[in-house]
Amino acid sequence: MALSHPDGRSITVLGCYHVSPHNTFTGRLTPAMLEDVFRTAQTIAGSARTPT
Repeated sequence: MALSHPDGRSITVLGCYHVSPHNTFTGRLTPAMLEDVFRTAQTIAGSARTPT
């Protein structure tokens, strides 16, 4: 989701399901999904570091 700050800057909001046993055991949230959220955040932040 992209929002606008009052001063005109773009604000991006990322989200995912909570990393709870219920969400991970049922497949609602998989490791690949969580890694994708972190990769997206990394891209938005402009970081060259890879998650471990």
